[in-house]
Amino acid sequence: GAASIAAEAAGTTDLTTVEFDVDATGPAASGSFAWSNVVAFGVRATVAVTGGGSNADGGLDWSLEIGDVRVGVPQRVGHVWDPLDNYDDLGCNFGWGQVSLYRRNGPSRYAHCFECCCFFDSPATLEKHCYDQGDVIGEVTPSEEGGPNEGCQVCNRKRNPQVISPIHTLEDGYEDVPSGNTNITCDDWEPCSYNDVCTTDGACVATEYFSCLISDFWGGDPTKDCEVCDGSGPASPTRGCAAKDGHYVYNAGRDDRVCGCRIDGVVWPHGAQDPRRPCFICDVTQSRDAWVTDLDDVSCDVTAQSNW
Repeated sequence: GAASIAAEAAGTTDLTTVEFDVDATGPAASGSFAWSNVVAFGVRATVAVTGGGSNADGGLDWSLEIGDVRVGVPQRVGHVWDPLDNYDDLGCNFGWGQVSLYRRNGPSRYAHCFECCCFFDSPATLEKHCYDQGDVIGEVTPSEEGGPNEGCQVCNRKRNPQVISPIHTLEDGYEDVPSGNTNITCDDWEPCSYNDVCTTDGACVATEYFSCLISDFWGGDPTKDCEVCDGSGPASPTRGCAAKDGHYVYNAGRDDRVCGCRIDGVVWPHGAQDPRRPCFICDVTQSRDAWVTDLDDVSCDVTAQSNW
């Protein structure tokens, strides 16, 4: 039948009401009808209805039955599946057929025959969330409480569409992987750690190191506070460390490195003597870019001279 369209405005959103006759050839039966845009539907009678029995008010007893209706996002749009392929876990197989993009003719062992591959609580909102296959929780719905572990947790419909799965379960033969660390990398958010990997329990673990020139690693020594960790580990070419902003490292990248001063374009180690003025040294606790008086050398203290 012919369809009549009337536009209505609701707040800042334009809604369109579409009315059409109920028959097998109308707009609703068309494959081009945009059911994914439908937010609600209803039925109203515009002509007298005949038939049925009389009720106490003198009207007519009649009923309208609606079935096989599913509005909203289509199921797995664009996926072509073979009902004979029991390994295609995107399709509604295992003895049940997909009638159309919007409905199927019976229950299925795959919950993701609807638009969701996985459907479980989001750690960020604690409300149900629709995840696609392979979604990493820490990328899609990260939470502060979950931290770096969520980088090792995914939606895996093959394992269980109703709970979070460890990321290694996406790989073939994951059942044979022994418990413990995997070869899948992650980031544990700690700067002074390296070899960050996911475990078979879905956690991110790493090895810490404390070899950088950071005062907290050296009993609070202020002369050893010029580096930050770069996360590459103590065996890397940088020894896992980099100069802190505004600080300088003498022999950077070597085991014998020390904090230093950068004077006239040259980096000198802490304690080095000014080659032109023996009473001046590099003291990183006083200045990182100029020579300072050596207070520990009595010969440089004019107040200690006999004729002072």
